Amino acid sequence: MQFIPATWVGHKYETSGGLVAPDIDITDITLIKAGSGYGVDADNDGIASPWSIADSVASAAKYLASHGFKKDVRKAIWHYNHADWYVDKVIAQAEVYKNSIKVSEDGEINITPGADNDVTTIGNRWINNSVYVFGGGRNQNDIKMGRFDCSSFVHWAFSQVGVKLGELTSVSTETLKHLGTAIKVEDMQPGDLVFFDTYKKDGYVGIYLGDGNFIGAQSFTGVAIANMNDGYWKEKFNHRVKRIDYVKK
Repeated sequence: MQFIPATWVGHKYETSGGLVAPDIDITDITLIKAGSGYGVDADNDGIASPWSIADSVASAAKYLASHGFKKDVRKAIWHYNHADWYVDKVIAQAEVYKNSIKVSEDGEINITPGADNDVTTIGNRWINNSVYVFGGGRNQNDIKMGRFDCSSFVHWAFSQVGVKLGELTSVSTETLKHLGTAIKVEDMQPGDLVFFDTYKKDGYVGIYLGDGNFIGAQSFTGVAIANMNDGYWKEKFNHRVKRIDYVKK
């Protein structure tokens, strides 16, 4: 975790560019409290040190919580670093930890892919780490390398939550659009499939995330999150929405 000194001890003490005067002890809990800083003494050693893993992790959690993490994860992380690529990278890495690592009571780390998955977030691990290949993603080697097209990515995402959307080798937007229950646009919920008329009718499919956003494998970006409320995707959205029932593990 990284903090500029003024954020840690409080911007009350800021001189310029996030720095504080040399005589300000940024680990002093009393100064942090008086300056409304984010530093936390998580290991109870009497100081709040940004060089302590325990203190810095707890302080980052405090910072994210204060910026609305509960309501809007992306916005909260963006406050930490004002860059969309950074937000994407943090979320993707968090998903790898959340979905792949289990720690037993004795501290042993076990890798268990597919555990505790949510179809709306499992694909974040492929953001900035995949490529779009038309017809790709239909064998394990492609999946291992992050090579997907829109329908194979959707198939893979649902497979991670224990739902098989037909045969992997023959999945397409045409097969997917006949699955699940038709939903009105105004009733869309995260996890629903959304379809777009691109090179043909129902030529593209993604997974709805809420607030007009969806995730899918796209031509120029690989797996990415996009907004369907304006621009290209708004124009191409054909109002076909299908809900696939699944139980989050």
